[in-house]
Amino acid sequence: LQYWHFATFGDSAVVYVPRFVEIDAPIVVDVPVTGDEVLRTPHLIVILEEGARASVIKRISSPEDGEVLIVDADELIVNDAAALSFVTIQRTNNESLYFANSRGFVGRDAQISRTEAALGADFVKTRYESELAGQGADAVLNGLYFGTEEEHIDLRTVQRHAAPRTTSRALYKGAVRGESHSIYQGLIQVSHDAVGTDAYLTNNNLVLSEDARADSIPSLNISTDDVRCSHGSTTGKLGATQIYYLRTRGYTEEEARLMIVEGFFEGLVALCPELVQDELRELIADRLHHVDDE
Repeated sequence: LQYWHFATFGDSAVVYVPRFVEIDAPIVVDVPVTGDEVLRTPHLIVILEEGARASVIKRISSPEDGEVLIVDADELIVNDAAALSFVTIQRTNNESLYFANSRGFVGRDAQISRTEAALGADFVKTRYESELAGQGADAVLNGLYFGTEEEHIDLRTVQRHAAPRTTSRALYKGAVRGESHSIYQGLIQVSHDAVGTDAYLTNNNLVLSEDARADSIPSLNISTDDVRCSHGSTTGKLGATQIYYLRTRGYTEEEARLMIVEGFFEGLVALCPELVQDELRELIADRLHHVDDE
C-alpha cells in the first residue's frame, strides 16, 4: 500500500510550526472526496520544530453516494520538547474503501497525542506506527470505531520504544452491529536500549448484534528487562440490567441503548478538541441508528 500511495498520490499538504511557536486554535485539514469509481491518495505531513505546540484536525469525508478508493498517509514529526495533538476522522460513505499507513516520530521530551476515528467506509484497513526516538518521549494513541451492516474494520497500531525512559499509552474502543467485523491489533515493541520503558495497551469492544464480530489481538515484543509493559482487552454486549435500570427511569429502550453506547465512547470523545466533539457524538448516534439487516 505504501508504494501504491507514493506512485499515485496527488493531494498533499504540509503543516509546519517553527521552533518555540505555540498555536492556540486547531489547524483543520479537510479532505472532501467526490465522484464515483475514483481514487484519492491524500498525504499530510506535520512538522513541529523544537519546543513548538499545535493541534491538528484532519477530516476525510464523502457524499452519501459514489464509490471511492482512498489510500491515505500521515507523517507526524514532533521534534525535541514539542507537543502535538492530532485527530483524524474518516467519515466516508459505505460504498467506499479506505486504506491508511501513517507514522509518527517523537523526539526527546516531546509529546504526541493521536486520536483515530473510523466512522465510515465499507472496508477499512489502517496502520499507525509511533516511534519514540528520544529519551523521555511520550505518546498517546487513542481510537474509536463503529461498524454497521457488513463493514470490515481492521486497525493496527505499533508503540515502538527506541530510547530510554519513554512512555506510551494506547486505548482503542469499538462497537459492531449488523454483520460487521472489527479487528484491532496492537503491538508494544521495546528495543534493547529502551530501558525504563512504561507502556500500556487497552482495547474495549461492544458487540451489539448476534451476527457481529470483534477480534482483539494485543501483543508485546520486549528486548530488555527493565520495563513496565502490559496490555488488556475486553469484549462484551450491552448489559440487560443497565437497559432495564434506565427504562425504569422513564427512558425508552432505544434511548437507553444510545446513552450506554455514548457513555462507552465519551471518555475518548471528551479528550478531542471541542471543535469536533459534537461531530463525533452525532456520528456515533447515526451509526447506532443506522438501518441494516439485523
